[in-house]
Amino acid sequence: MKSVKFFSSISKVFRNNKLSNFKKAALFFLISAIVLVVNAKFSLASACIQELSDTDKAEKIKADPANKDLKSGWVDCGDCKVYVDDDAKGKKDGTKDHPFKSIQKAIDIAKHHDCKNVFIKEGYYKQNNIELWEDIKITSPGRDKVIIDGNDKDEDVIKMYDDTKLQNVTIKGGKNGVEIKGNAKTLIWDSIIKNNKRDGVNIERSEASYEHKVNIHKTKIYNNGWNGIFSEKKRFYLEDNEIYNNGWDGVEFQQGSKGSIKRTTFKDNEGLGLRLTIDKSSITIDDCTFKDNDKSGLEVRRKDQGGYLKIRNETKFYKNDKYGIVRLVEEEIIQNKWDDSVKINSDTKFWDNDYGDISHLIEV
Repeated sequence: MKSVKFFSSISKVFRNNKLSNFKKAALFFLISAIVLVVNAKFSLASACIQELSDTDKAEKIKADPANKDLKSGWVDCGDCKVYVDDDAKGKKDGTKDHPFKSIQKAIDIAKHHDCKNVFIKEGYYKQNNIELWEDIKITSPGRDKVIIDGNDKDEDVIKMYDDTKLQNVTIKGGKNGVEIKGNAKTLIWDSIIKNNKRDGVNIERSEASYEHKVNIHKTKIYNNGWNGIFSEKKRFYLEDNEIYNNGWDGVEFQQGSKGSIKRTTFKDNEGLGLRLTIDKSSITIDDCTFKDNDKSGLEVRRKDQGGYLKIRNETKFYKNDKYGIVRLVEEEIIQNKWDDSVKINSDTKFWDNDYGDISHLIEV
């Protein structure tokens, strides 16, 4: 009604014969400029989601009482990308020009409105216990430009649930940097995970199926107090990572895990480069490097429950403080059973490991 009265008033002004043509022309350009500004304002407001005023919220609930979404005070209004900026001030509705300050707030709003993307602008974020809900992706301008710091609290920095993606960020200063929940299919891409009290990435147990696979690519994981990656039974795929200077082992995968490791470097860890229990497991290692670890490059542990490990494509073991590969058995096992389950290609390279290239079978 207000807009109708406004344009009716403008029409009367233009019909006023007392105004010269020059004044009418000037008035026309002024009104056109106002309309452009108003349209721009509404265009910005239409990005992703917007917050309702208390009056609008009450009116919409009255008109549509069955719509539960209205009770949150937020409505979906177009392009589904929610923005975060640590310097955000004033109005915050998750749009590009009015981003949230809280990463969790952005994720919660994205989830509520079935959005799939949260974009974090360049900055330093002291936030922790972030829960990345199902089917949401976090990304940013670059992993050196966005740092999420858990502020040394006894909380994980971020928890990942099913069908989630974490890309182009640095995660630091938590109990664990990233905790991947059981049965979650996740992707960590081109990120840095460092300086956490326990594990860089802690992966909960699940079925070792493709539906629950953890993918970690092009990521540096270092200076964590315990392991770079610790995983219970899981399907996994690691590619083009650097895992180094961790307080215990670079990576550990427990019994029943399945997956592959490609072009990943394990170096300078205070324990082992990689620890595997291969019972009921199926794992391949391709073109990887194990060097300068304070114990052995790779530990392979086996009981007598089957399992398979293949090492191939010029994987290298050198300058480790104990063995290149150490072989442990928890029950007496004859040599040919071990040889059937662990295959090491002839192109695998060893040099300068202090205790030797491959250990004898060591019973523990």
